Amino acid sequence: MLVVALDKSGQELGQGSGFIVTHDGKVVTNYHVIENASSALIKSSNGAFYPVEGILGLDEENDLAVLKASGKDFPILPLGYSARVRVGEQVIAIGSPLALEGTVSNGIVSAMRTIKDGKVKVIQTTAAISPGSSGGALLNLKGEVVGVTSYHLIRGENINFAIIVDYIRPLLASNEITAFNPKEEVSTEVPKPQVQQPEKPPEIPRDWIDVLDESPVTVRADGDYLYLEGSHAGNGSYIRETKFICDTKRRGDVWVGPCHFRMLLNWGSAISETWCPVDLQEKITSLSPHRIEGEIQVIDFGATVQDCPSPSAKRIHFTLIPQD
Repeated sequence: MLVVALDKSGQELGQGSGFIVTHDGKVVTNYHVIENASSALIKSSNGAFYPVEGILGLDEENDLAVLKASGKDFPILPLGYSARVRVGEQVIAIGSPLALEGTVSNGIVSAMRTIKDGKVKVIQTTAAISPGSSGGALLNLKGEVVGVTSYHLIRGENINFAIIVDYIRPLLASNEITAFNPKEEVSTEVPKPQVQQPEKPPEIPRDWIDVLDESPVTVRADGDYLYLEGSHAGNGSYIRETKFICDTKRRGDVWVGPCHFRMLLNWGSAISETWCPVDLQEKITSLSPHRIEGEIQVIDFGATVQDCPSPSAKRIHFTLIPQD
């Protein structure tokens, strides 16, 4: 089902996915889907919208949230057990990527992994996960939920991740509904009669990594500006090394700007390695001390191997987490 996050004026902040696990309307999704929401709606597969009464449980560390939808007699998805998940078994991801509701993709379990210094367990899968899939269900062939689809690796083919189902169960124990508490609205300070200064980005760590890629990214906030710098190892053949510096500026709730890439390419032999520059447009859509998400243009490598790459019209999603 579709989860629509709303701000305090009722305007849409963003969309994600979710699934119902109890007949009285307990809905599981990712924490980052509703992190800055003042309210939310869910849309079922039959097109009906249901208001969300509030939050039953949050787990920021594992990026999970349980919401209470208004209604009864909901169809549910049963929960499985992560201990029974086997590498190589077939799985199915259901979600709403790019708001395309009810999208189904299949794949296999590629690996069971841990992130954040072994604190969080995830399922690596080839089942496709795209922006908007966050919070959807990863099912085994029995129709049981074994994971919550969360993110994918932008520089890998079919490298996607789901939070294991075991983290959901403790959040279902509570029946106490609490109100949404968006981070950008948490303030009791009385405004002073002075010229209002531009809102600054939240305090964020300096050292980040791409999820499970482990390539380092340095992030620096300076007023309305956000700078990202890093490098990536090559693919062992054509691409030897990639370095980048991104210079983004805040525009409303997003940061946009150019990323200046330099790529060391091998044009057929060791003596023909060449540094090629390419500028890509980046947009950071979600920024918090725990997670950075956004999208960036895809690189087009051209018709021949001796062409320097150029920006493509396509964009891909990326996710960064703090380096512990």
